[in-house]
Amino acid sequence: MQGARIGLIMLCLSAVWAGGARTQEQESAGIQVTDVHVVLHDEVYYLDASVEYVLSRQLSEALERGVALPVVIEIEILRERPYIWNETVATLAQRYELNYHALTRQYMLRNLNIGTQSSYPSRVAALGALGRVVSLPLIDANLLEPDVAYQGRLRVRIDTDALPAPLRLRALAMPEWRLGSGWHEWRF
Repeated sequence: MQGARIGLIMLCLSAVWAGGARTQEQESAGIQVTDVHVVLHDEVYYLDASVEYVLSRQLSEALERGVALPVVIEIEILRERPYIWNETVATLAQRYELNYHALTRQYMLRNLNIGTQSSYPSRVAALGALGRVVSLPLIDANLLEPDVAYQGRLRVRIDTDALPAPLRLRALAMPEWRLGSGWHEWRF
């Protein structure tokens, strides 16, 4: 028991020490939502979005060694209220998993919500496909009140809770594993 505590303390100290010496590559790693469009078609709001991914060296190495990278796109629809906090009307989590298969030298992108899978010859092509959200159904217009202002917001992140158990502690201790965008907001 004492040895486990010492090991945990050493791991945390090494993570703090490593966190102080960040490289320029680590500084540029991140996820950024660059564009969002919402359109109403047949009484349903659909979302189109563009997302840019720059993986940290640690995430790239993990991917190349066979670790599946879980990505989640979180969307919230809020009803704006003037004097108190906004009310959450709907939430949506679109989940993906990016894998590298060394035998075929292909990157596999799975949509975990609907079970589809696509393969790509390069990481750039796979991340490009992951970064294009096209015609994602958001909410039925009949569920929204007329003449009320609504706000949508979207963020994208590596889902560290879905990483394999041995990597979760590393993800907690090292910011290079916790890539995510801030909330990108729009009104409709």
